[in-house]
Amino acid sequence: MKQSVQTARTITTVISFDVRMIHSVLSG
Repeated sequence: MKQSVQTARTITTVISFDVRMIHSVLSG
């Protein structure tokens, strides 16, 4: 159970980081 929570948290962090990168590229 704890493992899946850690995985979900990692995926969320990666996605939010990607979104931020894409947003800065588009607005740049």
